[in-house]
Amino acid sequence: MDLRDPLFDVQRLGGDSRELARDLASLCESLLYSQLDTRAGPLMRAMDQALSQQTVRSFDPAPWMQLSSDYDQGTLGQANLGADLLKLVRLSLAVSEEHTVALSDALKNGQGLPASEALAQAYAESQSASEAIETLLTRLGEWDNFQSVLTLTRDIIKRQRNVHERTRKFAEGK
Repeated sequence: MDLRDPLFDVQRLGGDSRELARDLASLCESLLYSQLDTRAGPLMRAMDQALSQQTVRSFDPAPWMQLSSDYDQGTLGQANLGADLLKLVRLSLAVSEEHTVALSDALKNGQGLPASEALAQAYAESQSASEAIETLLTRLGEWDNFQSVLTLTRDIIKRQRNVHERTRKFAEGK
């Protein structure tokens, strides 16, 4: 059975999810270094230590997976936004480094097998990949909603300041 087309699609999914992980990791890194999350000091120091040991310029998922594991074990404090972003990085890495690899292996191992056997193995792996992707999409949707709330809150604060300033000017004019 020729499984090259599905294999290509799986490899593309793995690449896309790794790129998403890289972008999320960069966002997490920027957030932690800017110290916007006041409770993320231990996480920032651990991230700084892990990334300082890298010898290649390309994105390496290993430090991020280790950071996520350490954070889940409770050794890196109780961050807020930094932890949320780190969890998104971990979810996208689960798709790129675990689920798509397992699915790709199932498709590669299915070459030469009877169609029903090869598809059954690949289908089982695709189910877990789909569940991970759904979880990631849900969490990204929550993050997007959170960002929308922040934007609306900023707009409300800005409008409130404008009203306050106009009221002050009006009171001074009388």
